Amino acid sequence: MTIVERIVAYCCRWPWAVITVCLLLAGGTAWYTAQNFAMNTDSEQLIDAKVGWRMRQAHFDAAFPQQSNLTLVVIDGKTPELAESAAARLTEKLMANPRLFSHVRRPDGAFFNQNGLLFLSLKEVQDTTQQLIKAQPFLGGLAADPSLRGIMNNLNTVLLGVGAGQAKLADIDGPMARIADVLGAAAHGRTQFLSWRSLITGAAPRPEEIRHFIEVKPRLDFNALEPGLEANEA
Repeated sequence: MTIVERIVAYCCRWPWAVITVCLLLAGGTAWYTAQNFAMNTDSEQLIDAKVGWRMRQAHFDAAFPQQSNLTLVVIDGKTPELAESAAARLTEKLMANPRLFSHVRRPDGAFFNQNGLLFLSLKEVQDTTQQLIKAQPFLGGLAADPSLRGIMNNLNTVLLGVGAGQAKLADIDGPMARIADVLGAAAHGRTQFLSWRSLITGAAPRPEEIRHFIEVKPRLDFNALEPGLEANEA
């Protein structure tokens, strides 16, 4: 009789004893697995932490925790104003959810809004300043009444200036053409966005003006199969 035949014969002779032993073994292995095995989806743990470059990276991450495990949010808008509005509103929503996001920052936010002119060349600063000076009457009226009525009042004021010889119709060709395009589209049931910046400068928005970024540091759950799934879905 072979060893396999002996085992089968023993199991047939003592079935309850075999079942009990099997249950005890299964319970013991389940307990050992629960105590000694766990899922960790942190890919950084795949490399020995004592390796030189890993130790330097750990020191760097400890010194600058806001720079590790970042999610970069990219926002594109039809106009610079729409892109800025979307970025500001989304940033506010993300910052209001610290349970999922420990750090939210706009690299192109308040600093460049306050100091952006310092990064332009002298000629670009001079051109921008001259454009703002020319647009000052228009900007003042819009600041007082930023509505369609305010636009019409501003245009009426400009036309009065033309009639008095203080301005030329050629000076408002660009703004009038842009406003006419928007109003014409609305009359045909279409939406065409008007950029105030382009209206004042007379130039089409540059790619960097209609794209904004938000740096988000999500709270990761390395016990889950996808550590950042909940933050990404939010």
